[in-house]
Amino acid sequence: MKATITAKGTLVVEPENELEAYALGKWSSANLTDWYSAIPQGQLNIMVNCERWPAALEPVRAVGAFKP
Repeated sequence: MKATITAKGTLVVEPENELEAYALGKWSSANLTDWYSAIPQGQLNIMVNCERWPAALEPVRAVGAFKP
């Protein structure tokens, strides 16, 4: 993982390989899912950047769980 802090104090976390992207995506989905309602606006200073592996942050889809 690569972590940097911007001039405004935001922590930017970037995976350096596909395995790290997978792990960061799972961590993000478990820990950053509902931060809009849990944390007052403007107080969460973390950005997860998986632009090289966008599939790591895609929502989980249930297969065969729902019938039309």
